[in-house]
Amino acid sequence: MSKILKSAFKDLDHMSSMLKKWDLEVIQLSHGPFYGELGVITIGPLIIHSAKLNQKTRILGLAPEGHYSFTILARGSSPLNSRSNMLAESQVAVYSNDREVVSTSRAGFHVYSVLVPRGEAEKTFQRLDMPGGARLFTDTGVLSCDQNYLHKRNADIEKLFDLCSKNCGQGLDPAVEQYWAERFLDDFFNTLKGSTPVTRAHSQYKRAQIVNAAESYILQKGGRPISIGHLSKVTGVSKRTLQYAFQDYFDLSPLQYSKAHRLKLARRALYQADSSSTLVADVARQLGFNHLGQFSADYKRQFGELPSHTLAR
Repeated sequence: MSKILKSAFKDLDHMSSMLKKWDLEVIQLSHGPFYGELGVITIGPLIIHSAKLNQKTRILGLAPEGHYSFTILARGSSPLNSRSNMLAESQVAVYSNDREVVSTSRAGFHVYSVLVPRGEAEKTFQRLDMPGGARLFTDTGVLSCDQNYLHKRNADIEKLFDLCSKNCGQGLDPAVEQYWAERFLDDFFNTLKGSTPVTRAHSQYKRAQIVNAAESYILQKGGRPISIGHLSKVTGVSKRTLQYAFQDYFDLSPLQYSKAHRLKLARRALYQADSSSTLVADVARQLGFNHLGQFSADYKRQFGELPSHTLAR
């Protein structure tokens, strides 16, 4: 049965938890209150997400197991950097079967993700005579397509959301639902049929390796502060090279990225804590913020509210 969910969120953890088939960690990189909108429709075997975020974010995790996942920018969206490729409106990011998700979105980001069960994709490959479809989707990170056709697929997704909205009470007739699902999937795969893989320049690949190594170390260390000198030793590159790589990826230094991650952990801890038995100062110290006044100022700049307000919710 066709289903639709539409929600607005003021917390990144809450929003990402609603993407039940995805295993994602989302870190806010820019300053200010977060606001996001999430729409999800289920039509036949397909699940389509619409996600809008007002802040710059880093998105890490795993794509849904047993599915092909296709991500395209909505028209007018700010860019998305997916696996070191700056995704354009003429491109599709492809994630297959539990593949790692590594992307950075800018403020004003609006994306559609289409989840297709592998079995349903294989039926469509046969229907459309696409013998190399599975290999194309498994081996490729980003595909370049005809932009006009992708704009049409954008319009198709908007129509499906509208269709499900109008029928959210009683749902669609199963035969009608299957018709729309197959029609959309045929048009979408036909658009990808003539696509070409996007390759990264060597310099992009090297910077990605540096950033990923440093980022993995920062995340493993949780709330512990890390020096730029230590990160330089871990990654095997100079401090300057490390600074340039992070600046290129995030418009942040490695230490600013580390602080954004620790602030996220602090926000999560404050949300989950019992306000009657928890002190903001204790949470701050556990995450390496030793000066409470500076922590409160940094927290408010990052999230638009004081940590004591988050704790009191």
